[in-house]
Amino acid sequence: MFTIVSAYHFYEHVSNEARYEIINEIGKDNGFYWNKICIYYDEIEIFEDNCSSFPFVDKISVYCQKLIQKINSLEDNKIKYYSRKTKSFHKAEIIKNCHQAYDMIYRISYPIVSADKKTVLIKITQDCNCMLGGQGGTYIFKKIKGTWKVVDSYNSWIG
Repeated sequence: MFTIVSAYHFYEHVSNEARYEIINEIGKDNGFYWNKICIYYDEIEIFEDNCSSFPFVDKISVYCQKLIQKINSLEDNKIKYYSRKTKSFHKAEIIKNCHQAYDMIYRISYPIVSADKKTVLIKITQDCNCMLGGQGGTYIFKKIKGTWKVVDSYNSWIG
Protein backbone atom coordinates (compact mmCIF):
# COMPACT_ATOMS: atom_id res chain seq x y z
CA MET A 1 0.00 0.00 0.00
CA PHE A 2 1.35 3.39 -1.04
CA THR A 3 1.02 5.60 2.05
CA ILE A 4 1.88 9.24 2.67
CA VAL A 5 5.05 8.16 4.49
CA SER A 6 6.20 5.92 1.64
CA ALA A 7 5.37 8.69 -0.84
CA TYR A 8 7.54 11.03 1.20
CA HIS A 9 10.45 8.58 1.26
CA PHE A 10 10.11 8.19 -2.50
CA TYR A 11 10.51 11.96 -2.93
CA GLU A 12 12.77 12.60 0.07
CA HIS A 13 15.99 14.28 -0.87
CA VAL A 14 17.29 15.14 2.59
CA SER A 15 18.24 12.87 5.48
CA ASN A 16 17.44 13.74 9.08
CA GLU A 17 21.17 14.24 9.73
CA ALA A 18 21.32 16.79 6.90
CA ARG A 19 18.23 18.55 8.33
CA TYR A 20 19.93 18.94 11.71
CA GLU A 21 23.07 20.22 10.05
CA ILE A 22 21.00 22.79 8.13
CA ILE A 23 19.11 23.87 11.29
CA ASN A 24 22.41 24.35 13.13
CA GLU A 25 23.90 26.34 10.25
CA ILE A 26 20.80 28.57 10.03
CA GLY A 27 21.02 29.16 13.78
CA LYS A 28 24.69 30.13 13.60
CA ASP A 29 24.40 32.30 10.48
CA ASN A 30 21.40 34.21 11.87
CA GLY A 31 22.37 34.51 15.54
CA PHE A 32 19.64 32.26 16.98
CA TYR A 33 20.62 31.45 20.55
CA TRP A 34 18.38 28.41 20.83
CA ASN A 35 19.84 26.94 24.00
CA LYS A 36 16.35 25.69 24.95
CA ILE A 37 14.16 24.29 22.20
CA CYS A 38 10.80 22.51 22.27
CA ILE A 39 10.96 18.81 21.34
CA TYR A 40 7.79 19.05 19.23
CA TYR A 41 7.86 20.60 15.79
CA ASP A 42 5.44 23.47 15.24
CA GLU A 43 3.13 22.90 12.32
CA ILE A 44 3.81 25.05 9.32
CA GLU A 45 1.08 26.07 6.96
CA ILE A 46 2.17 25.92 3.35
CA PHE A 47 0.52 28.07 0.76
CA GLU A 48 1.36 28.48 -2.89
CA ASP A 49 3.31 31.72 -2.24
CA ASN A 50 5.57 29.87 0.26
CA CYS A 51 6.44 27.35 -2.42
CA SER A 52 7.35 29.87 -5.10
CA SER A 53 10.95 29.88 -3.80
CA PHE A 54 11.30 26.17 -4.54
CA PRO A 55 12.13 24.83 -8.01
CA PHE A 56 9.29 23.07 -9.82
CA VAL A 57 10.89 19.64 -9.35
CA ASP A 58 10.74 20.13 -5.55
CA LYS A 59 6.99 20.86 -5.36
CA ILE A 60 5.95 17.23 -4.72
CA SER A 61 8.70 16.83 -2.11
CA VAL A 62 7.62 20.06 -0.37
CA TYR A 63 4.03 18.86 -0.07
CA CYS A 64 5.13 15.41 1.13
CA GLN A 65 7.40 17.00 3.76
CA LYS A 66 4.44 19.13 4.88
CA LEU A 67 2.26 16.04 5.31
CA ILE A 68 4.74 14.21 7.55
CA GLN A 69 5.86 17.17 9.65
CA LYS A 70 3.79 16.23 12.73
CA ILE A 71 5.01 12.63 12.96
CA ASN A 72 8.53 13.78 13.79
CA SER A 73 10.05 15.33 16.89
CA LEU A 74 13.49 16.66 17.70
CA GLU A 75 16.16 14.23 18.85
CA ASP A 76 18.43 14.84 21.83
CA ASN A 77 21.95 16.14 21.14
CA LYS A 78 21.19 17.12 17.52
CA ILE A 79 20.39 20.83 17.83
CA LYS A 80 23.27 23.11 18.66
CA TYR A 81 23.59 26.82 19.12
CA TYR A 82 26.64 28.89 18.36
CA SER A 83 28.11 31.05 21.09
CA ARG A 84 29.87 34.08 19.67
CA LYS A 85 31.50 34.55 23.08
CA THR A 86 33.22 31.13 23.09
CA LYS A 87 33.22 30.82 19.28
CA SER A 88 31.95 27.27 19.52
CA PHE A 89 28.80 25.16 19.30
CA HIS A 90 26.95 23.96 22.39
CA LYS A 91 24.18 21.37 22.66
CA ALA A 92 20.69 22.79 23.06
CA GLU A 93 18.49 21.52 25.85
CA ILE A 94 15.49 19.73 24.35
CA ILE A 95 12.41 20.66 26.39
CA LYS A 96 9.61 18.10 26.69
CA ASN A 97 7.16 20.28 28.65
CA CYS A 98 7.12 23.25 26.29
CA HIS A 99 4.47 25.23 28.20
CA GLN A 100 6.42 25.35 31.45
CA ALA A 101 7.83 28.76 32.36
CA TYR A 102 11.35 29.29 31.02
CA ASP A 103 13.31 32.44 30.43
CA MET A 104 13.19 31.79 26.70
CA ILE A 105 12.33 28.79 24.56
CA TYR A 106 12.46 28.33 20.82
CA ARG A 107 9.93 26.39 18.77
CA ILE A 108 10.67 25.43 15.19
CA SER A 109 8.81 23.63 12.47
CA TYR A 110 10.04 20.63 10.57
CA PRO A 111 12.35 22.24 8.02
CA ILE A 112 11.09 21.87 4.45
CA VAL A 113 14.26 21.48 2.38
CA SER A 114 14.83 21.62 -1.37
CA ALA A 115 16.61 18.77 -3.14
CA ASP A 116 19.74 20.86 -3.67
CA LYS A 117 19.73 21.77 0.06
CA LYS A 118 19.96 25.48 -0.74
CA THR A 119 16.38 26.55 0.10
CA VAL A 120 14.60 25.96 3.41
CA LEU A 121 11.12 26.88 4.60
CA ILE A 122 10.94 26.95 8.41
CA LYS A 123 8.78 28.47 11.11
CA ILE A 124 10.74 29.87 14.05
CA THR A 125 9.19 31.19 17.25
CA GLN A 126 11.07 32.73 20.16
CA ASP A 127 8.75 32.51 23.17
CA CYS A 128 9.38 33.85 26.66
CA ASN A 129 6.29 32.03 28.03
CA CYS A 130 5.30 35.27 29.69
CA MET A 131 2.75 38.01 29.15
CA LEU A 132 5.28 40.05 27.15
CA GLY A 133 5.18 37.79 24.10
CA GLY A 134 8.08 36.98 21.83
CA GLN A 135 8.67 36.95 18.09
CA GLY A 136 8.42 34.62 15.19
CA GLY A 137 7.37 33.89 11.67
CA THR A 138 7.72 31.55 8.75
CA TYR A 139 10.88 32.17 6.76
CA ILE A 140 12.49 31.20 3.49
CA PHE A 141 16.24 30.82 3.87
CA LYS A 142 18.60 30.49 0.93
CA LYS A 143 22.23 29.47 1.12
CA ILE A 144 24.09 32.29 -0.59
CA LYS A 145 27.89 32.16 -0.80
CA GLY A 146 28.00 29.60 2.02
CA THR A 147 25.72 31.53 4.42
CA TRP A 148 22.02 31.07 5.16
CA LYS A 149 20.11 34.31 4.53
CA VAL A 150 16.43 35.14 5.02
CA VAL A 151 15.05 35.95 1.58
CA ASP A 152 11.35 36.06 2.46
CA SER A 153 9.06 35.88 5.47
CA TYR A 154 5.39 35.17 6.08
CA ASN A 155 3.21 35.86 9.10
CA SER A 156 6.07 37.51 11.01
CA TRP A 157 5.15 39.01 14.36
CA ILE A 158 6.67 40.66 17.41
CA GLY A 159 4.69 40.66 20.64
